[in-house]
Amino acid sequence: MGVLATDSEEETPEVKPRQCHAPNDNSRKLEILETQRRKQWSNRQAAKHFGVAEASIRKWKLLEDRLAAAPASRKRLSGGGQKAKNPELARTLMEWMDVQMKEGVLVSGAMLKSEARRILGDDDSFKASNGWLSCLKKRHGLRCTKRGKNGFTSL
Repeated sequence: MGVLATDSEEETPEVKPRQCHAPNDNSRKLEILETQRRKQWSNRQAAKHFGVAEASIRKWKLLEDRLAAAPASRKRLSGGGQKAKNPELARTLMEWMDVQMKEGVLVSGAMLKSEARRILGDDDSFKASNGWLSCLKKRHGLRCTKRGKNGFTSL
């Protein structure tokens, strides 16, 4: 049993330990793609060298133009995530909330849910759940404040 020698001078990547789902910013993703291209590595070789999933490299190759156009420090491209099912409802609620806040009324989560149900009327598929409220607050940058009683303000 001997060691097989190869005649090719092909450079093999040094193996780095794999990280547990470490987020890579856009500049690192582009650096990985450039190194892969420059050294003519396969997706598998580059993945092994940089300690990332091979599927991630394939996805980054497809999105390379968008990665280059996005800010280098971003870890995710914009446009991801689940879209609002009823953007008109959210717009109407935000307008209603602005009016309430101008009148000095602190708007609570229960008030937002109640107003949403009133706006949609007979729509039985809409439940105005706590999860819906949480997503609405996150999407529109709302936070709860403590001024005597609970209410929301925009960030």
